[in-house]
Amino acid sequence: MLRYGVKGHRSLFLMKVFMVGAAIVAAYGIWQYFLSNALQDVDWIDHAAFPELTKRAYGTLENPNVLASFLVLAGSYCVGIFAPLRGGKTRISLIIIFILTAICLLLTFSRGNWVAFFWVLFIFCAFFYHKAFLPFIGGGLMVLYMGWGLLANRLMSIFQLQDTSAELRVSYVESAVAMIKEHPFGVGWYGYQFAFLIMIFIYTILVL
Repeated sequence: MLRYGVKGHRSLFLMKVFMVGAAIVAAYGIWQYFLSNALQDVDWIDHAAFPELTKRAYGTLENPNVLASFLVLAGSYCVGIFAPLRGGKTRISLIIIFILTAICLLLTFSRGNWVAFFWVLFIFCAFFYHKAFLPFIGGGLMVLYMGWGLLANRLMSIFQLQDTSAELRVSYVESAVAMIKEHPFGVGWYGYQFAFLIMIFIYTILVL
């Protein structure tokens, strides 16, 4: 946006392209989840920790967590642009794109991005667009009612360490804390990757 959107209506055009791309990616992810057979037994499904979770949408981004992060960004842009508009085709289009991104986000089963999206919508409704607060609560309750078992188990697993994904995140946090203690003033330009690898190596040795 900063590089190509500084002149005239380029920024508006780039945003339109981004939104259309988000709609296509989300629609493909939904189609993929319900109609494609390519989602079974992939690497990022932990069958031991979540036996009821058999597939996750990843769209065109090859990983459900990466797709979910993209959808959180797209959905956030939708509500941000939607609020000041008073009607018309643009508003209807944003609503459709938002619904597509929200549905596809659910199908990624990326619990961290679920939480991020919830807080984005909550803060938006509570502080910037009060009229959307009731639809926000109603939509959330409807989603929980329709898929409570699977969604609740997935969300509650954030606070547990029985799956590899949560264990990996704890390792990242511990490594980051150790790195800050070792290098409180930073590790230098482009030095993070080497410091991080060293800390992971030391942590692995200590665990083993």
